[in-house]
Amino acid sequence: MKETAVSQERERRRAGSASRVATLIANIYGVALIILLVMVFLPWRLWFVEVLSDLLEWVLLPSIPVVIVFIVLRDRRSVAIWSIPTLAFLYLFGGLFLPSWKPAPDSTASSQHLRVMTWNLYGKDGLDRTPQVDILQNSGADIIALQEVTEDATELIDSRLSDLYPYRILVPGGIGGTGLLSKYPIETREIFVAAPGAFNCIKALLNVNGKPITVMNVHPQPRYMLLQLVYTAQGSPQINSLLNMLPLDGPTLMIGDFNLTDQSSDYKVLARSRLHDAFREVGWGFGVTWPVRAGRLNRFMPVARLDYVWHTDEFEAQSIRVGSRAISDHLPVIADLIFQN
Repeated sequence: MKETAVSQERERRRAGSASRVATLIANIYGVALIILLVMVFLPWRLWFVEVLSDLLEWVLLPSIPVVIVFIVLRDRRSVAIWSIPTLAFLYLFGGLFLPSWKPAPDSTASSQHLRVMTWNLYGKDGLDRTPQVDILQNSGADIIALQEVTEDATELIDSRLSDLYPYRILVPGGIGGTGLLSKYPIETREIFVAAPGAFNCIKALLNVNGKPITVMNVHPQPRYMLLQLVYTAQGSPQINSLLNMLPLDGPTLMIGDFNLTDQSSDYKVLARSRLHDAFREVGWGFGVTWPVRAGRLNRFMPVARLDYVWHTDEFEAQSIRVGSRAISDHLPVIADLIFQN
């Protein structure tokens, strides 16, 4: 009996010691998260902070179950530590999991419903683009912005979608290729790059039932984190170049693969302009669009939202969703907007 009691006491001590070590490790991680959050909210960021901010939702998400465990264990110190990243997660991302509080957009005789789609098709030649063109054909979109348009994609789109989208701008070029499909007349067009050697972008003026709408299909290059030590609130040259192309007034859509997340420094620059992120207005969840494939692997779980529909005050976002996967490493994004014309 005495040996059993001693053995049980040893087990209790081991369990207690293991529990203390686990709590210590958890709280070290919690303090590291708090330090990261302080650095994220500074007006400038070191490159590794910018990198981690792109995955901030996933870095902070474990704080919710962890703080619940410490509440159950009545560990006040640990609760105090973990409450900070938990509240930060709720502040930054909690609204994405609540029903939209915005009233339904007014639908009057002077309003126009527009369905807008953006999709990076994956700029590799020699692929069967039939599933992608099927999705485009069945999307119901009035305006479609395409990135990484290839020669084979261009040929198939021209042969199958010319009746549905009689107005088209297709500039094949692999990763740098671009395209715009429209059910409405395209009155003017401009192919440009946001920086020397960058991917092609499109700025077009559409005639929507007699009303001019500027549509910008953009595809800035990915930010090469290791080549820039500090990121500031002024934004990168590419994003500033795109904003310089933005009309000073009038209805405008800027859509495409932006190669940035909504926690990046460049996103904050866009959000300070006269543009509004449709997903942040009416989307649900994280809205992740990349990556869904790489090489021969076709079942990646997307972790980042890189594809956006931005609009000016003349539009009201009604709904937005992420579409189905097909060939590309991106998922399409489809938004329904009300244009007050």
